[in-house]
This record gives sequence, C-alpha cells and structure tokens, in this order.
Amino acid sequence: MPSWTYNYVTPLNQAARDFTREHVVNEEGEFCFNKLVPMPPILSKTQKSSDFVLSAEELQKFKADNQERINTEFEDEGLLYIESDFSDYVEESHCTQECSDKLLELYGVNNSNDWALAHWGCKWDAANSEYDEDEESYSFETPWDAPLTFIYQLARACPEGQWRWRCEYEGSGEGLLIEIQDGAALLVEHFITKQEDEDYEDFEFIWDGEFYWGADLDEAQEQAREALQELEPDEVYTITLNQPIEEDDD
Repeated sequence: MPSWTYNYVTPLNQAARDFTREHVVNEEGEFCFNKLVPMPPILSKTQKSSDFVLSAEELQKFKADNQERINTEFEDEGLLYIESDFSDYVEESHCTQECSDKLLELYGVNNSNDWALAHWGCKWDAANSEYDEDEESYSFETPWDAPLTFIYQLARACPEGQWRWRCEYEGSGEGLLIEIQDGAALLVEHFITKQEDEDYEDFEFIWDGEFYWGADLDEAQEQAREALQELEPDEVYTITLNQPIEEDDD
C-alpha cells in the first residue's frame, strides 16, 4: 500500500472555479488529472512490471489462457489486457517488444505509471475525491507524493485562475502550501508538526531536491534540525519560501 498525500484544493476566484468545473472535474464530479492532462488511451491499459513485454508466442498464450476476460482493443498494436470485473482497473497487461518500442518512440515511456509520474507528478490519478459545497473546495488523495507536475499544468492552462493547494503527507506531520496565480505556482510554505518524544537527529526533508531548496540544501537542513529541537510537541515549524515551483527538465 502506498503512503498517501492528502490534497486540499480551493479555487479562489471565479475564473478558477469555472475552469475547475469545466476542465478538471469529471462526469462523476471528481477531481480528475486525466481530464485536463489526458493519458494516451493505449498507455492507460498498460502496467509497469518485469514481465510486461512478452514474445509473440507468450502473448498468444496469455490470450488463450484468459479467453473469457481478455480485452483485444489494442491487439493490432500488440497489447492485450484484463480489466477488473467491477471497474476499469487493469489487472494484467502484456505487449510485444515491437509494441513497447513503439510506445517508447511515441511517448517516451511504455507504461501508465511512468507516464503519470512524468505528466501528473504521481503514478495514479486523484483518489477518493470529495467536494465541499460550503467551502467550494476539493479534497483527494495521491500516492506517495503531491502532483506537482499537474499543478504546473493547471497554472499554465488557466493563468487568470487563482487556487490554494495544500498537501499533507500521511504519518509525517509534514506538508506544503502552494498558491497558483498568474500562470505560475508559488511554493509558499513547508510545514512540519513536531510529534511527542520524536527524535530529529536523523531528520531529512521529503523535499531534498535542488529545485526546492536551491544550492544551500545542507545548510537549510541543518538549520531546520536545530529549530525543530527547540519546538514544543504539536507546534508547527514553517519555512516561508516564496519561490516559484520549477518543472524538472525531464
């Protein structure tokens, strides 16, 4: 099971509210990365696994062994898959080497997880989405990380929109506050709640990449360790950044 990141997104002006409803929320009323940044249909039926690529003979055996459940939608392209009986979740998927090579040529990846990480910033779409009518805000979960790449995409797609995006990491007491406006995402706060009797001698930030901290990562981490030692339990330590989020070069 993944460690979840809890996301809380609030559109702050009418442009953001309209854009979210029209271009992000799906027909079921859920916050949906795939609506704004759609995954290629064939990739949505792939999986990242060590035995994803099979020989032509092995792929036909996979088809023969699962005749009642096999989906042949992309058989001409060299891909076969099995979906859950209760949803469109792909339980198993395989393709030929030729198909894999073609996917890599077209999309730079040959499976849905790697595509989602590159285009959304997390390997699955938003989960357990809810809408709070009183607050006019959305909440949902993402696996392992905040969907930073999707946040870049949202900012660019509607530069006149303004959003507040809060992320909290399961079990860590750590989170981010991001403001989106003028076509850019501003990483405003990185907050940490100190837990009772917690030892921070080996403390490391989740965000330890150069794009987050800049060149002074070691110094910033040492300052954070020292500050955390002085906090009372359940107090929140906040680093005010006021730095734009920059997209990775990949």
